[in-house]
Amino acid sequence: MTRDRLTTAAILAVIIAIGCWIAFNTYWADVTEPTPPQGEAATNPYYTLEHLLRSLGIRAEEMTILRPPPEVSGVLLVNESGWDVAHGNISSVEQWVLGGGRMVVTTYMLRSSPALQTWSGITRALRDEKKDVQPPAAPKPGRTPPRAASRGVEMGDVECEPMTVQVDGLDTFDTRSICATRTEFSFASKQVPSWALSNGRGIQMLRVGIGRGSLTVIDSQFLADPLTLLRNDNALAVIEGSLLKKGERLLIFNALGAEPLLAMIWRLAAPAVVCFGLAALLLIARHLPRFGPPLPVPVDARRSLAEQLRANARFAWRTGNLKSLRKAVLRALERSAEQRIPGYGSLSPRRRAEAIGKTAGVDATTLNSAMTEDAAGEAKVQRASIGLLERARRALINV
Repeated sequence: MTRDRLTTAAILAVIIAIGCWIAFNTYWADVTEPTPPQGEAATNPYYTLEHLLRSLGIRAEEMTILRPPPEVSGVLLVNESGWDVAHGNISSVEQWVLGGGRMVVTTYMLRSSPALQTWSGITRALRDEKKDVQPPAAPKPGRTPPRAASRGVEMGDVECEPMTVQVDGLDTFDTRSICATRTEFSFASKQVPSWALSNGRGIQMLRVGIGRGSLTVIDSQFLADPLTLLRNDNALAVIEGSLLKKGERLLIFNALGAEPLLAMIWRLAAPAVVCFGLAALLLIARHLPRFGPPLPVPVDARRSLAEQLRANARFAWRTGNLKSLRKAVLRALERSAEQRIPGYGSLSPRRRAEAIGKTAGVDATTLNSAMTEDAAGEAKVQRASIGLLERARRALINV
């Protein structure tokens, strides 16, 4: 055997050894990689619940304003802990429940609403550490608790454990495997619950009768995490606790689904918004700086009356339109005559011309024509009449 063959055999042996080590130390396994929700499932927190109920023949509708439903045959679900809902608006549906309506609230909603605790008679009870925790009631012979093997199995932050079903305060020796966040608190009711789920820490979910209706308290985790609703018997607990039946309707109060304020204003008052916007744009444009230097502010000045008269006379004389100037001279002559001729206002037009002509030394006939004829005609005629009237006025002044 040559040296090259020995080298090749050694390399093959190393490769075979590495392959055998990989084969004995690796294995194939299926790994489920969760994908994030998309579309409506990513924005609607009640997406899983609505599809579940739809598959059971139950209609699910959302409402954005907490108000009594028009009928008492459905179920109202409230999962809001805002200040208005928890401390005030929840009382708006009290009469609806007393009249036969069924309302479902979450444990977090109940803990954050003192008004709801007072109205329903359900309060939070702290676990008594001095008492030994009693195991759930043993099932009857021949019956096996459903999903009993899931005791103590944890799914992420959620722990699954069996809870005993109680009807009218009595154990039914039936259990439900409920997956929810572990808590040291339980609930106590002033009246005997018509339905309840309890464990060693006390009552965790219950339904009590209020008037002719009922109020059900379910775990908040069922709605906070849509996947939790589908684990073990969680969905069954929701159906049993709310008494939902095929053909009924579940109204879900979802304040986050309300129409935004700006969208509502545009829908109700779009023309007013457009007009207001245009007015605002025009106002802004009016006060924007202009291009180039600003014009100087003119100095306030007033022209004298004599200068104004002379300017008007020059304009009239240059343009040949002497009608207004002739009337002005005639008015000035009559004012001077009223001041110097006694009884001038009671005289006829001809007598006035004679009185002025006698006093001023002007021909009365020519003066009468200048005073009584229409102030129209050629510019030459107008100038002659204006000159005659002005001479008569000056003559009166000098008398």
